[in-house]
Amino acid sequence: MLRDIARKFGMGMVAWVALAALSLGQAGAPGADSSQAGGAVAEPPIQFDVVSVRQSQADRKGPRVRSMPADGDGMTFTNQPMLVMILAASDFNTIALTQGLPEWTMSDRYDMTVKVTGADVAVYHMLSLAQRLLMLRRALEDRIKLKEHLELRPEPVYDLTVAKSGPKMKAATPGETYPNGFKPGETILFTPPGRLVGQGATMAELASRMSDLGDYSIGHQVFDKTGLTGRYDFTLEWTPDMNGADASNGQAGDAGGPTLFTAVPEQLGLKLDAAKEPVECLIIDHAERPAANY
Repeated sequence: MLRDIARKFGMGMVAWVALAALSLGQAGAPGADSSQAGGAVAEPPIQFDVVSVRQSQADRKGPRVRSMPADGDGMTFTNQPMLVMILAASDFNTIALTQGLPEWTMSDRYDMTVKVTGADVAVYHMLSLAQRLLMLRRALEDRIKLKEHLELRPEPVYDLTVAKSGPKMKAATPGETYPNGFKPGETILFTPPGRLVGQGATMAELASRMSDLGDYSIGHQVFDKTGLTGRYDFTLEWTPDMNGADASNGQAGDAGGPTLFTAVPEQLGLKLDAAKEPVECLIIDHAERPAANY
């Protein structure tokens, strides 16, 4: 999926969509519970009163804004491909495992605003993140006739395991505050392409971030099979393979630097083993271009 997007719309699109999906999945809300894709969510007692969808007139390279404040009255998406709204509404962050997206959901850009009004604002503030995203999904079901489902499918994956050299990462110090003000367990950062910084990160978090790197480095789901239960500090740097070739052979990347498959054992003392497992995929059954705003 990531490679299909990149071939059609360029690496900038892939990197940005990956960041947007992760950011939306981590957005805060009172009692936030982002389990919609993986389980039942209580139907919210309200729906958005205002749903505005317009084709964006902004420059494709212009600012792309997404806003869903916990204490606000709705969500705003500006100059976004519909793919971003669909992933948010489905509470599904793994782009590589999203299948069946019509091409227009990746190529066309939209401005979308959804809001509640009056007494519903107070009710909205009490909803979990998962319920708010379910409201967005109901809006998309109306405006673009969205139909989707989750399905287990056998897919190529990578297992993150410990290399023969053993882990090379620094164990995080409990209570330590990093120069950027974060404490262990609060964050794991990556700045694509080709750099991932972990601060107090678990191996499950590392595997999750690797699954959605915004470049050609992996393109498949990564599962934590390290058996390491602690939190670690690390910096991982590699050269993405912008040609989309399989970099698992360890050959040099485009600029002569190490591929991710070489950098992981050299810098972290871990390795990526190719495997095939049934994984949960988001299947888009139907989506129509939105009609003119009304």
